[in-house]
Amino acid sequence: MKQSGSLGALARVDTVVTEPSVLSAAECASLREWTIDAITKGIMRRTPRVPHDYFTPFLLSDGSETPPSRAAARYARNTAVKPADCMPDGFWEIRDRAMKLLGIGSLAEDIRKGSFLNYILPGGDIHPHQDDRIPVDGAELIAIRCNVMFSKPEQGGIPFIDGRPLDIPQGGLWAFHASEHPHYASTIHGTVGRGTLSFAFMADPADCAGP
Repeated sequence: MKQSGSLGALARVDTVVTEPSVLSAAECASLREWTIDAITKGIMRRTPRVPHDYFTPFLLSDGSETPPSRAAARYARNTAVKPADCMPDGFWEIRDRAMKLLGIGSLAEDIRKGSFLNYILPGGDIHPHQDDRIPVDGAELIAIRCNVMFSKPEQGGIPFIDGRPLDIPQGGLWAFHASEHPHYASTIHGTVGRGTLSFAFMADPADCAGP
């Protein structure tokens, strides 16, 4: 099984790639409308210990749910809706768009996180953390994350990597080596939540250049 491919713009582990305009205003509005409706209908999960945080199942590009996501099925969600039907229209096309932009079209997807949509309500945040590397066939692969922000809060929700804030506009993208750098997002204030599309990949450390 091929575990890594071209790392494109992410060839160096100290690189954080940002792009200001990946989604149109209409796409952002459509994604936010879908998300609010999905929360109302109970399609998205919410962990009991993080009441502000909603997310879809973690899916691989073939439509299957990742093992950690299946294990999290106990979290509140309307299970009458199949996991593969828990994504908005255009989700995978946006993933392909982001991969092409980054030059990572042949990079293997993260078998734990896959791809998902996340929405954090006002009052929520993302705690400081650093992702684990991904064990595959005796190797520890680097976790790479690409996020696209479709709903930008009025205040807060700012991504920080290595303690440095990123100025990501609505519709913008940021990508980095999530297992190699601590990261978090500041507390959200106002009436608008923080919505992201998250696409996760993995790469052999031998293929990544050092700082």
